[in-house]
Formats: sequence, structure tokens, C-alpha cells
Amino acid sequence: MIEQKYILDANVFITSKNSYYDPQFHPGFWKFLDLGINNGTFILHRRVYEELRKGRDELSQRVALWEPKVKSPSPEEMTKYKEVCTYTVSQPQWKEKSMLFWMELIRGL
Repeated sequence: MIEQKYILDANVFITSKNSYYDPQFHPGFWKFLDLGINNGTFILHRRVYEELRKGRDELSQRVALWEPKVKSPSPEEMTKYKEVCTYTVSQPQWKEKSMLFWMELIRGL
């Protein structure tokens, strides 16, 4: 059986916190993220971790607890991540600024 792993982008955390999954009202969602990060199902890339830690809010504090689990994904995981990024930036709804950010990220991996 193939173990599924998911590389999460900073936007997953930021949008969740700022919209429907405020930690005060939906602690179960954040416990789900805690579990996934701690058991290795969700991969928290170092660059995403660093971006989230720049904030001075409860999300930054929560992310700090995940620091021991932060890693650089394997070459196989990064190959798949690059495929996803390439597909994402090729979609017509993406703005140039967003595309440039993603392309910089892809080049840096």
C-alpha cells in the first residue's frame, strides 16, 4: 500500500486561520493538522515554515510547535511538487505576480 503524503503551502494555513477555520471556533481542524504534521502525512517545507513564522499571531505560535517536524521533502516529493506548481501557474486565473512567486519557488527547489 502506498502511503499518501501532502506538501502543504502557507496559504492552506493562512486562509484557514483567516476564514472558516478560526482556531477558536474549529479546534478540531487544527488538531487534524497537528496530527498530520506530527505523523508525517503532511509535510511542512522549511520555506513554508519560515514564511508562517514571520507573522506575530497565534498561527506563528502554533507553527513554532511544529519546528521539530519541519523538513526538506525527498527528491521524489519535490519532483511531484514541481509538477503541481507547474500545472498551477499554467492556469488562466493566475495573476502574473503569483506566477512569478511560484516560478521562483520552483527554481529554488
